[in-house]
Amino acid sequence: IVRLVISGAGPTGLLLGCHLRQLGVDAIVVDPHLGPGTWTKAAVTMPRALEVMELVGVADGLCQQGRRLQTVGLGTHKVWRGKVSGFSKQGVASRYWPTCIGQSAVEAALDERFRKLGGRLLRAARVTEVSEIPGCVRADVERFVYTRSPMPVPELPAELLDVKATTLEAKYVVGCDGKSSIVRRALGIPYVGKDYPQAFFLVEMECAPEHMQALGVDEAEASFMLDGGSLLLLVHMRGNLWRVIYSAVGVDENMTVDDLRVVWKSLMPLSIPESATFQNASFFKVSCRIAESYRRGRCLLAGDAAHCHSPAGGQGMNTGLQDAANLAWKLAGVLQGHADDALIASYEVERRPIAEWVLERSDAAFGAFTGASRVAVVLRGVLARLVLPMLPSDMLPPPAVRDKLFGLTHTYAAAGTCATSGRPTPAHGALAPGDRLPDCPCLIEGGAGEPWPTTLLRLLCPLRLCLRILLLGPPAAGADRRAPERLVAEARSVSSWPLELWSWSGSGRTVAHIHLRPPGADTLRGSLGLGPAEEAVVVVRPDGYIAGVHRGPCESDGAALARLLRDVGVASRPEARL
Repeated sequence: IVRLVISGAGPTGLLLGCHLRQLGVDAIVVDPHLGPGTWTKAAVTMPRALEVMELVGVADGLCQQGRRLQTVGLGTHKVWRGKVSGFSKQGVASRYWPTCIGQSAVEAALDERFRKLGGRLLRAARVTEVSEIPGCVRADVERFVYTRSPMPVPELPAELLDVKATTLEAKYVVGCDGKSSIVRRALGIPYVGKDYPQAFFLVEMECAPEHMQALGVDEAEASFMLDGGSLLLLVHMRGNLWRVIYSAVGVDENMTVDDLRVVWKSLMPLSIPESATFQNASFFKVSCRIAESYRRGRCLLAGDAAHCHSPAGGQGMNTGLQDAANLAWKLAGVLQGHADDALIASYEVERRPIAEWVLERSDAAFGAFTGASRVAVVLRGVLARLVLPMLPSDMLPPPAVRDKLFGLTHTYAAAGTCATSGRPTPAHGALAPGDRLPDCPCLIEGGAGEPWPTTLLRLLCPLRLCLRILLLGPPAAGADRRAPERLVAEARSVSSWPLELWSWSGSGRTVAHIHLRPPGADTLRGSLGLGPAEEAVVVVRPDGYIAGVHRGPCESDGAALARLLRDVGVASRPEARL
């Protein structure tokens, strides 16, 4: 019996595997491809997705390969109408920016990292059936190689041909096997929603920079050209490499690069030069669907297996990666005895509303871009020709929309999985339980030597299965009166989780100490809406979200922290919740 079987080695499945291995959980990933994907699909990785990949050490390498998204161009009827550059405006609360990096590069990086972490990857195989038995779930696996038409099925090595099928028994199975998920179908979970009449043709193009400059797209990382219900998108990946994405009603799997040249000529100011080269062409249909449930028994769904939508807004791969980050530490916590099944149940409670928001917004955006009705075409024309040229380019998208697209302001505050105690939370704008921990800069003191600079989210790396307890007090001598050992002793009376203390000062021997100094502590206090003399205790989950906040002093009453951990629920010993 293994701890976990993951069906699908796309970005979601591989990141889930990486997080689990980093947390010490044995995981097997089963996938029908012979290696990481080389075909064209997702083109932009958002900041929050990079943050959750940073937890397993792959984000910085991807950023070095990719190109920072700063400007998006928009045109209609062969004419460029304006640019949107609010993506790079000051005020983005992350060290990362949206990065033009292909899904194939993300898969390759996660594949390599998973193997280095000791993960087992069964390629040229697929899960065909799942069935629950007492205490675990059985996954039937057969030899199968997936290839995209018209590519022939490759010959398999002899050692792979020796094994035609096998059965794996695991504590849990997670289906990360795409919108046509075999795991979801085997569980009988309906996939509710609609299919779009449009389809997508994608291909990578290498083209000389002088031609792209003449075309007018060299100063934007992404450029949309709209005409009727057709859409042509160019994404500058790096150097001379561009991602070309064409969407229209009537696009099918028989479309070729020659067909693309004809379409390009009808939509763009200039034709594609004969010297341009193309590779990794692919085709896919688009839907807007969500699984009726993310779970049945010991089987769960994540990524496109749980929800799918149009590429509008660049949210597909990014939403799946955040599913994986949310689920991994919960599975690890249960499997390692720190929590009971209620923790895993909170996965759908927290992630489903995010998916519903993404589906609703991407459906509206896709309709706005590709709707072929007369009203939609006229409205697009008015906006593109009259409104867009009049606006400063950095006004769009609005910061609130931008930060949602970046994944930075999605919150679990309304899910009922986080807790608050003590004084009430300020009414407007203050950081609340369920929010992402701000990536505040800070100075760390620890042992001999000068304090060294870092940020709060960097302190979560590498991913560890523990709760962080942040003690925030007024920056005065009063902070030295804390008794962290007493606080943690009280907390351990109800919590089975390893605890790591972040405090202003103090020298405890029973916990790991990180002493926050300005500017990080001051910035965090401001985000929480604390007054100059107010104190607070903040509990942070392994995935970087705030599990609970107690507003008020705790140094004389460790029971307040114990109650907070109990109220959080997901952090408490089963016997303490009775």
